[in-house]
Amino acid sequence: MQSAVTVLAEQLQITAEDRQILLPGGTPVFSSRVQWAATYLVQAGLLSRPRRGVLQITERGEVVLAENPPKIDNQLLSRFTEFNAFRKRSRTGSVQGLSGNSSSASLILEGTPTQTPVERIDAAYEELSAALRTDLLDRIRCSTPALFERLIVDLMLAMGYGAGGGGQQVGGPGDEGVDGIITEDRLGLDVVYLQAKRYGAEHAVGIRDIQAFIGALVGHGAVKGVFVTTSYFSAQAREFAKRATPQRLILLDGEQLTLLLVKHGVAVHTSRTIELKRIDENYFEPAEG
Repeated sequence: MQSAVTVLAEQLQITAEDRQILLPGGTPVFSSRVQWAATYLVQAGLLSRPRRGVLQITERGEVVLAENPPKIDNQLLSRFTEFNAFRKRSRTGSVQGLSGNSSSASLILEGTPTQTPVERIDAAYEELSAALRTDLLDRIRCSTPALFERLIVDLMLAMGYGAGGGGQQVGGPGDEGVDGIITEDRLGLDVVYLQAKRYGAEHAVGIRDIQAFIGALVGHGAVKGVFVTTSYFSAQAREFAKRATPQRLILLDGEQLTLLLVKHGVAVHTSRTIELKRIDENYFEPAEG
C-alpha cells in the first residue's frame, strides 16, 4: 500500500512538503486519501486485495479503465451494487449504532465528496471543538473575577507548574497587581506570578496593562509572570513584553486560553468517546513454519 502512495505521489507530482500535511488526528492527508480511495475501489469490485499490502486490478476494473472515464468518483462507483451496499452499511450500521440517529449519520458519511470519512470525522471534531471553545470563553467572560482567577491557577497546576510546591489565588482588594501565585518548589524559591483580566472580545490589552504588571513583579522581586486575558493583546503590548528584562513575561490571549483549558481538561469534561478500530493485519499473516 505504501508503494501505491509513493507511486501516486510521483505521478501526481505531489511535493514532499504537501505529503507532510496532516489531518487534525495526525494522519498525512495524501496517504489517508489514497487508502480510502483504495477501500472504495475494492468495495466497488474494481480492485482486489490478494494479500496484505497488495492491490490488484480486477476484470471489472479493466473494463472501467478501458472506458477512459474523465474521473472515478462516487457517482461512477454507484453503478455497482456492491459499492451501494457498502455505502448503505456505512450510513445505517456503525454510526447509527453510536448515535442512534440515522439521518445524522447519513449527513456525516455523505459530507463533501472530496473528503474521506476520516477527514469528515476530523472536520466535525474541529467544528465541535471550536464551538466548545467559543462557549467556554463566553462563560468565562460572564463569570466573577474570583472564578476567573481560580481558573487560571487551576490551569497552571493542570499544566504541571507548581508540582513541587502549589498554587493559590490572591486576587482581590490589596492584591498589589497579582491575582495568583504558583510556587515551583516547596521552599518558594521559584515563584510565578499571575495576572488575569476579563475583557470583552473588542477590548485590547495595551502597553499600560503590561507595564503595570511588570511593576507588580518588580515590587515582589519576581522575574516570572503570566498575563492571561479573555480578549487579545495589542501588537505593541506583545512587543513590549518581549523586551521586558530581567522579567520574563508570557502572554495568553482568549484563544490560547481556551485551547489550553480544553487540552488539559480544566472547566470541561469528556461527553463522548468514539473508538475507531482497524484491521489487525498481523492476525491474517500466515504463521511461519
